[in-house]
Amino acid sequence: MKLPSRRVWSMTMDPNDSNRIFAGTHSSGVYRISRQAGAAASTPGDRPRITNN
Repeated sequence: MKLPSRRVWSMTMDPNDSNRIFAGTHSSGVYRISRQAGAAASTPGDRPRITNN
């Protein structure tokens, strides 16, 4: 997972979807990280997709 800012100030899980995590960064805003249900990241190519919302 690569965020534009390494300064993550807060993280939280979506209370309605445990496969969605939000990360608040210092200067780049809030990012939503989504995973497929039951998926585990075992290699760098399997990491979750990050969207800027």
